[in-house]
Amino acid sequence: MKNTQHYTASKQQRKGLESLPILTLEQFFHDEKGTQCTSIGNSIGGNLLEHPGNAVFYQILFEVRKKECVQEIFIEIDESSKTSKLVSERVYILANATREEVSSWLSDLNPSYITSGYQFGIPNIAPVLLDKYEVFSLWWD
Repeated sequence: MKNTQHYTASKQQRKGLESLPILTLEQFFHDEKGTQCTSIGNSIGGNLLEHPGNAVFYQILFEVRKKECVQEIFIEIDESSKTSKLVSERVYILANATREEVSSWLSDLNPSYITSGYQFGIPNIAPVLLDKYEVFSLWWD
C-alpha cells in the first residue's frame, strides 16, 4: 500500500502562490477512527447537476490511485463550514499519464476541466513528483 500520510516538498517547489490545503482520500472520506465513511457530510463536486454521491467519488478515485502510473491523489479543500464539514471542487492526480487517459479514468465523475499543475501553488505537503510524472487538476464548476 502506498504511504499516504507524510509528504514534504522542497522549499524551491513551495515558492509562489499561496496554496489551499490538500488531503488524502482517507483524510477526506474516512471518519476519525479511520473507517470509510462517505456519508460524513463532506462535499465534493457539489456543483454537479447529477451528483453520483460521495461513495462513487471515493470508489472511482480509490481505483484510479491503485494504477501503477499514479503516484497519489489529493483533494483540495476550498472551505470548511461551521459544522466542520469540508467542501471541495478540485482533485489533484499525480500521474505518468496523458490528459486523455486521466479524463477516461474519471469520465463517470464528469469533471468540468482538467488542467496541468496545482491551481494555487504547490501545497506544503505535496510530494516531490516522480520522474516523468505531472500534476493533473480536475475541477467541478
